[in-house]
Amino acid sequence: KKAVPFWTKVRGSFSELTKLYGTPILRNRAIICHFVWATTSLVYYVTALNVSNFKANKIVYVASTGVVDTLGYAGSIVVLKYLGRKNTSFMLYVISGTSLLAIFLVPKEMSLVIIILSMLARFAITAVYAVLTLHTSELFPTEIRNSALGICSTSSHFGSVLAPYVVDLLGNISWHYPTTVCGFIIMIAGGLTLLHPE
Repeated sequence: KKAVPFWTKVRGSFSELTKLYGTPILRNRAIICHFVWATTSLVYYVTALNVSNFKANKIVYVASTGVVDTLGYAGSIVVLKYLGRKNTSFMLYVISGTSLLAIFLVPKEMSLVIIILSMLARFAITAVYAVLTLHTSELFPTEIRNSALGICSTSSHFGSVLAPYVVDLLGNISWHYPTTVCGFIIMIAGGLTLLHPE
């Protein structure tokens, strides 16, 4: 079997990118997906790492995230059945964002309330992760679907790389800054999902 020349592979890669970003509709969908995936990943990891900014038992907090993740993935299946992909994503983003923003109003000493709100945000963001993969794959034509999902997955890694810095740097300024900033960002992501088709 004859090997494919290197430059043919390079031209093929650029052809995929041209198809993905070539038309205004697909370009807008792709850019929104990049932002949404990055912010979803950011919030997912901030809710896992942010225990150092709370007065909470770290072992209980980490164990709780594992339980909540399992419930989040299972819960997304049930909600998807009744609300569809776009409405489910929006609802879960709003729940997550509202929970994270509500932490700002809670005194640091009320650690149980803070943990409950964090776990509610974690539940919603975990569930939306499951929905996001399904919804993104259906936003793009079959011929570029794998490329679109791959680039979106890469975008999510920007969020996961930023998460420790958000927790540490913003947490040093004030204990509630990481959750407040993530709450605002995830609400923007939720609003942007409404621009997608069902």
